Amino acid sequence: MTGEQGPALAVRKAFIEDLPRILELYAMARVRMKESGNPHQWGDSYPPRELVERDIKAGVTYVICTTQTAAATAAVTDSAIAGDAAITGSTVAEDATITGSTVAGSTVAEGATICGVFMFTTASDPTYAVIRDGSWLNDKPYGTIHRVAGDGMHKGILRTAVTFCVEELLQKASPDKDPRDADVVGELCQDRADSKLLSINLKMDTHEDNKIMQHALEKNGFVRCGIIITDDGTERIAYQKEKIWN
Repeated sequence: MTGEQGPALAVRKAFIEDLPRILELYAMARVRMKESGNPHQWGDSYPPRELVERDIKAGVTYVICTTQTAAATAAVTDSAIAGDAAITGSTVAEDATITGSTVAGSTVAEGATICGVFMFTTASDPTYAVIRDGSWLNDKPYGTIHRVAGDGMHKGILRTAVTFCVEELLQKASPDKDPRDADVVGELCQDRADSKLLSINLKMDTHEDNKIMQHALEKNGFVRCGIIITDDGTERIAYQKEKIWN
């Protein structure tokens, strides 16, 4: 890493050519999961190659890369997501600065290192339809983040993914505007008097043994909501983050 805060990070959609590196990141994540007392969540082979390929072709897999900044590195503002983690085994850090495609002024450099990966979709997740031992924060439309992994060397993997997904949801709420424009938040929100404020919702889930991810999610503003059952019949702790601009 360069400097105390490490290199700037940016997000782009994954290409099929990225598959070997993505599989490598997932393999490294599985090792760190086992080393940290979480051997069952991903086992020896999750996510399988076929699933990763399908997600890439569907356009829902994203990679996090090191960048070259066109402007000075910008600290994350109050509208960005607080907290930081190098996911699935690294020490959770508190001092990352996000730049790149999630904050204006950066571009992915030629030969940039792919240091993280995640899946993001705005389609409803069938496994989230039923939740027990609690409830979701609301029943509003949401985005879902799955299969987050990092190389264990770069800080800010989860934070970068969450910041990017919030911006994507903002863009979906107002497709004719750039959500990174500071003036857009005010334009998207209705008058305070009618209480119609902009609400962005993200959901995630993790295994009960994944203490590192649980801590990282809570640092990033997610609230533990209850228990959901995955497609393979195992339990996961369900989390939701609602971000409201007022």
